[in-house]
Order: sequence, then C-alpha cells, then structure tokens
Amino acid sequence: AQVHSVEQWLKTKVFSVGTMGADNKLRQYAVCLVNLGLHSVEMIQDLCSQEDVDSFDWMELDHKKVFVDCAGLQQEEQAQVHSVEQWLKTKVFSVGTMGADNKLRQYAVCLVNLGLHSVEMIQDLCSQEDVDSFDWMELDHKKVFVDCAGLQQEEQAQVHSVE
Repeated sequence: AQVHSVEQWLKTKVFSVGTMGADNKLRQYAVCLVNLGLHSVEMIQDLCSQEDVDSFDWMELDHKKVFVDCAGLQQEEQAQVHSVEQWLKTKVFSVGTMGADNKLRQYAVCLVNLGLHSVEMIQDLCSQEDVDSFDWMELDHKKVFVDCAGLQQEEQAQVHSVE
C-alpha cells in the first residue's frame, strides 16, 4: 500500500507523462523511496533534501532535477541554497577561479546545512577560523572565500590593525 501510494503521487504530481513515460520506472522509484524508510508523500517532502536526491544512484540524472523541482521538497532550504549559490557564483568566486558550478552548489549546501541560511548570516557569523575548519572546501577556495566574501570578522580585524 505504501509503494502504491508513493507511486501514484509520482505519476500524478511529480512526473508528467511527457517527462517520464515508463510506469515501471516510477514503480522502481517508489519501491526505492519506501525502502529508504520514506513511507509516505509527507515523509518524502519533509525529510528528503536536494543532497539526498543527488545521492540516489538508482534515479536517472534528468529525473533527479524534475523530482527536486516538482516534489515539494523542503522548498525553504532549496531557496536558501539557491540564494547562497548565486552569491558564491557572482560575488565571491569568479569563473576563472572556480569553473565548476557543482562545486559551488556543494559549498552552498554545506553552508546552509551549517545553519548559515543567508548571505547576511554568512557574512555576520562566519570567521576565518570557521572557514579554516571547512574540510569540504578546497584549500585554495578557502583563501578566495575569506578574501572576497565580506566576512564581518575580517573587516573588524582590519579596522583593529589600522587603529
């Protein structure tokens, strides 16, 4: 019954016929979700994140994007990640420095997961010491991040060194 309910939701609310086509694929996805302990639509929407979906090796890549966009997963967290990711792309890291958008997305997810839900929170609460502890950020990116993110502590340290 749980698999059937999740499968019906996938068919009618998440994937349109044009997007998917193959009912057996949706049944497979429903079985996998239930096997993960996500026994209802509500559990999927409440407990499943973008990061989780990215780890679903049993879901086709193009279906992952549709699933994240249409399943109603933690929309607030997605908006926070998107906002931080856009800031990283446009204000902190230049294309020449980074190149890989998926790396910036990973950084945005990590920052939001740390409770830094906005650019303002990152700038106000994140210190050089915090950045040094980010084992998920590449060493050369840490330097760029500290230099370009406009962290409050960095600005305060500069003010104190001038006085």
